[in-house]
Amino acid sequence: MPHLPDDDQKILETATKVNHSFSENDFKHHLHILDLFRLSLRAFKSRSLRAILTTLGIGVGIGAVMFLVSLGFGMQKILIEQIAKTEDSLFSIEAYFPAESNLHMTEKDLQEIKKINGVAEISPSAEFSGEMNCEGISGLLSIKIVESNYFRLAGKIPEIGEIFQEGEAAAIVSSAALKLFGLEPNESVIGKELKIKLFRPDEFEINRPLKIKGVIGDDIDPPYVFVPRSALAGVPLDYQSVMVRAESADFVFVIRDILLDRGTFISAKLDLINQANKILNIATIILGVFGATALIVSAIGMFNTMTIALLERTYEIGIMKSLGATDLDIKKLFLTEAFLTGFFGGIAGLLIGFGSADALNFGMNMLAKSFKGKPLDLFVRPLWFMISLVGFSSFVSLFTGYWPARRAVKLSPREAFKKQ
Repeated sequence: MPHLPDDDQKILETATKVNHSFSENDFKHHLHILDLFRLSLRAFKSRSLRAILTTLGIGVGIGAVMFLVSLGFGMQKILIEQIAKTEDSLFSIEAYFPAESNLHMTEKDLQEIKKINGVAEISPSAEFSGEMNCEGISGLLSIKIVESNYFRLAGKIPEIGEIFQEGEAAAIVSSAALKLFGLEPNESVIGKELKIKLFRPDEFEINRPLKIKGVIGDDIDPPYVFVPRSALAGVPLDYQSVMVRAESADFVFVIRDILLDRGTFISAKLDLINQANKILNIATIILGVFGATALIVSAIGMFNTMTIALLERTYEIGIMKSLGATDLDIKKLFLTEAFLTGFFGGIAGLLIGFGSADALNFGMNMLAKSFKGKPLDLFVRPLWFMISLVGFSSFVSLFTGYWPARRAVKLSPREAFKKQ
């Protein structure tokens, strides 16, 4: 058969059905996905102000949720970073005797702790009262004798300078100790020489000067200085505490229980982090509930808008059905409009959340800078959380658009023309 033009081909196909029965589908035209999106976007153009306000209402709700929950995530991150500044400190336990007990750990005790199953390494520390002389000025403070791995296990990282290595004639001082000597905690103090004398209980003076290698920002605790164990080579020491690092998180609580049975006090950062996480998770949920309230109000406004749109478009629905649009087409059209409103509202909410959070963060950091504090990022916005917000916004809009879509499906062309 020769090729026919499209119209002639359709006529021929229709003519061949003369001897066959016609079904309802022969007179129906299903909307394609692209057609659905085009018709749905047309509603945004024809009623632009209403569409913008509805989208903005959803956006404000999503923005409120994002702002408050990301603030909760941010507080959680800041607290964890302050508790555990190094990865090894997460799996470390500090076992110690209180100062008033006059109990100490000997080398024999340390060897027994090393043999505990799951212990990766230890770092003992001793503390004495002492005297430090810097640039001719003397002052009393605490002298802490430690090994270089102590800082990694304890999570104490110098804010200025760096930690000392074994055998190095160096020391790390707290910011409170520097202020005791009238010095500012900045780069200019690095390299200054210190003369240190211990009272243990007999007086003992370190036979060589130690240079300041780093500064730990600590204005809360009394002034102290860290001195390497190698500076007291050959001098027997009794230790007040020991840092114990477990091989993994599974061993942390096992080692903790063993050390408790030995009569020592215990401080495990993993315990602190778990407790902090529980408290902050509850706080984040509460913040999210407050934000969700704004989203519920937006959803009610969305439902009202979709219902009004249905009443305004009954004549249009009648025409579409008269031209062959199926009930499913009408339902898809309303649900697509609701979905797009929620999707655009979710995107607008992310922009609102980002803008308000960055504005507050900038203001807080400027305030901290004026008081010589450190800048902080108060908000944490995980990618999964932002994607979830857009998805949730779209789902809520679909839910609110379902009832108007169902009513639109039930309208017959005759009823639609009557209502008009």
